[in-house]
Amino acid sequence: MIEEKELFRYKDFGFFDETADWRAVGEKLPHVLLVTEKKGLLFFIQSMATAVGASYMTLKGEPTMIAMEYFGDELREKCGGRPLTILCVTDVDPAGDSIQRNLAKGLAKTNAIERTVRLVDTSLYTIIR
Repeated sequence: MIEEKELFRYKDFGFFDETADWRAVGEKLPHVLLVTEKKGLLFFIQSMATAVGASYMTLKGEPTMIAMEYFGDELREKCGGRPLTILCVTDVDPAGDSIQRNLAKGLAKTNAIERTVRLVDTSLYTIIR
């Protein structure tokens, strides 16, 4: 009823988002979002985002629908319609692609997305044969 039919929202029932401590909306650049799928990188992206006033989010794998709803609303309120630029650190594999794609899709329900940038990809490395 919530995810497939979109008849309700998690907020309608007061569900608690367990990942709320893994993200924040920035004060100066709320529309710039640093994202990592690895929970172990939380403090790294948190410190980078905080230093410049950007937003950040740690996913611990695929983004949850409840996190997309709550964080999407927080971003919409703070950004005032300004489109998001999402800077992602995800694995360089199909799962990383899926995580990045699903994150953008989830946030696009409440925010315009200007662009999504993968910060680590195979073009950074020279293949030695």
